[in-house]
Amino acid sequence: MLQKADSQDLLPLTWSHSAKQPAVGDWRPNSFYGRPKNEELGADWKKAIRCIESRDYHHALSLLRKMTLAPQQRNVLGVCLLRTGAIAEAVSVFKSLCVASGTTWIRPETPTCLQINFATAVLLNGSPARCLEVLAGISNPQPAMCQMLRDEIQAWSKGLPLWKRIDWWIGHVEPQNSRVQLAFEPGVWE
Repeated sequence: MLQKADSQDLLPLTWSHSAKQPAVGDWRPNSFYGRPKNEELGADWKKAIRCIESRDYHHALSLLRKMTLAPQQRNVLGVCLLRTGAIAEAVSVFKSLCVASGTTWIRPETPTCLQINFATAVLLNGSPARCLEVLAGISNPQPAMCQMLRDEIQAWSKGLPLWKRIDWWIGHVEPQNSRVQLAFEPGVWE
C-alpha cells in the first residue's frame, strides 16, 4: 500500500538498520529519505517521490538523473533502474555505493538495504553466485528479502539441465547467460 508524502512528512536523511523492512513494493518516503538542502533539488525530489508512489519509474528516473544525489537518494535511483530493467546501470550505481574502490569486497559500513540491492542487481545481471556471496556477507540480514532472493536462485537452479545443475551445486559454476526471473519487484527502498 502506498502512502502519500507531503513536505512535512519528510524526515532528515538517516541510515537505519533497525527499521522493519516494508512489504515488497511498499513505498515509505518518510523513513529513509529526506528533504535535500537545496530547494530546487527538493522540488524535483518531491516530484520523483510522487512518480514512484504512482509506480511511474521511468519518469522518476528522468527526474533523478538531473539531480546531484546523496547516497540515500542514489539508492532510490538504483531501485528505479532495477524496476525499469536498466540492470547494468543499476549494478554500476550499487557497486559505487557498496564496493570498496579497487576491490571486490563490500565496505563493512554499507547499509543492509544497499547490500540487498547490489545483490539483486548482480543476480539480475546474470551472476547468481555473486548474489549469494553478497547475501552471505550481510551481517544484519533482512530475512524476508534475503530469503526471497535465495528462494529465487534455488528455483532457478532446479530448472538447469542435469550437468549444469551439478556444476552449480558443486562449485557455483554459473552457466553462460544465467538469468534468474524474480516473482516480485526488485529492490528495497530502505
